[in-house]
Amino acid sequence: MRLHLAHGFRVVGRREKIARMARGPAAGQSKDTVLIERRTRVL
Repeated sequence: MRLHLAHGFRVVGRREKIARMARGPAAGQSKDTVLIERRTRVL
């Protein structure tokens, strides 16, 4: 996330507990989803 923010991206939304992990060490846990964007300059 820090890499994206350092290159001009910004957080425009956050969905909490939207993605439930089905497999692996995080199985059964819900994860948050963050929506980021970077606007380009119009010439």
